[in-house]
Amino acid sequence: MKKKILITAPEGYARRFRDALLTVSGPTGPSFSPVSAPLIKTELDTAAEAHKSLPSIGDDDIVVFTSRKAIEATALWCQRQGLVLPPAATYVAIGKDASWMSALLSLPQGLSGCEPSLMGIVKALGERPDADKKRVWVLGPRVVGMREPPTVPDFLTALGNRVGEVCYVPAYTTRPADSATRHTAYTLIRQGVDCVALTSGGEAQVLRKVVETSPEGMALISSTPIACFGPYTAKCAKSEGLPVDIISDRYHSFTEFAAYLKDHLSWV
Repeated sequence: MKKKILITAPEGYARRFRDALLTVSGPTGPSFSPVSAPLIKTELDTAAEAHKSLPSIGDDDIVVFTSRKAIEATALWCQRQGLVLPPAATYVAIGKDASWMSALLSLPQGLSGCEPSLMGIVKALGERPDADKKRVWVLGPRVVGMREPPTVPDFLTALGNRVGEVCYVPAYTTRPADSATRHTAYTLIRQGVDCVALTSGGEAQVLRKVVETSPEGMALISSTPIACFGPYTAKCAKSEGLPVDIISDRYHSFTEFAAYLKDHLSWV
């Protein structure tokens, strides 16, 4: 029996998640049939002015990439400008994003063994004896056309209470998907999916706008299981008034999320 999973992640993430769902599908047992309607659009080359601050990074500084998109946008800008980030600085990415940071920027993960989340980074940095003397650069999104999800602002607040200085660099732009893509998502939900899989708070916010346009939409989403990629995404979804049915406690990778869905969806 195949489960139809609606993926709402941005395109690059959606492809990886789709591949993960197909990978964990059994050849004869339960399997997935993923469909995609990316509710968030990202633009990598719109923050060149912000990136101009990067040459100010010092050898003793810490640089945190909040997402793969931040890594990709920085790599694009460095390539265009012929810039090499100072190798002596400490670079931090979330979970398996570290391999992407290594591949695109040739930078090693400078913080190992922490929870693969922004708050995990806060905790790990806060345990360093010199944390209150450190300057931390945070590369993340510039949110346009929607309310900024609390994940990054909460991270910046918590980080500011632990380290000496926080410098935020809006490395790329993120915005809601266009009306055609939102209509596609609504149509797929109306036609029937077995689960909507959310991977970020931004997706939750746009999904709410997709379904709140009609009473039928709210009824549909109330009867459609929603799965969230970890507790932070679930928190955002609940704040949007969405019913959350599944919260994966495996959020190191999309493969783990896919395996969790396979274990926790009903296959009747």
